Amino acid sequence: MKRTTLIILSLLLFLEPIQPTPSHKFNSIFSFGDSCTDTGNANVLAKKRSWSSYTDNLPYGMTFFRRPSNRFCDGRLIVDFFAEEFGLPYLKPYLGKNESFRQGANFAVVGATALDDTFFKQHNITTSKSPSRKSLSSQLQWFEELKPSLCQTPKECRDYFGRSLFILGQIQGNDYFIMPSSLCVERMMSYTSAIIQTIARTIKCWRWCIRQRWWCS
Repeated sequence: MKRTTLIILSLLLFLEPIQPTPSHKFNSIFSFGDSCTDTGNANVLAKKRSWSSYTDNLPYGMTFFRRPSNRFCDGRLIVDFFAEEFGLPYLKPYLGKNESFRQGANFAVVGATALDDTFFKQHNITTSKSPSRKSLSSQLQWFEELKPSLCQTPKECRDYFGRSLFILGQIQGNDYFIMPSSLCVERMMSYTSAIIQTIARTIKCWRWCIRQRWWCS
């Protein structure tokens, strides 16, 4: 029986740990998160807004790719090791477009938050600005945009995503980092349950979308 495997790196939740077997070969990987898993989406967003991107220069990428790799590290990210383990290509950033995503796509963005900007506005929190900051809901919307190009019917989608590895995380640290330093720790910590509930709610919708329905809204 096919299973959609979901790995959550944030340590807030951990569902269905990866247990590959000869009969369970992953044909694609889909990644969501922040700088710990972004392979180029932030770079695309920065260039669209004429912002400079750190990852266009060394030392980013110097220890493995020997060139800037649009990753916020000097080598590989954990998603790169997963791709190598399952014989899949390194994940292309979704915003790179003009790419084939049949073997997976990366929706992670540097600085991504679990909560939307509307949440911070509702709680009168002034957040720091970033040309690349996107919330988890934005990344899931990108996934929905891509989905019709990968499968067309409920059965086809279940079969396709049943052989896909989904990675969620790291995502939640930036929700605190973008808050002003003037906020007391107690107030910051009061939003923890909202962050966890947002991630949990997203996963529930996500799993239902992939296993039972063709679309998730």
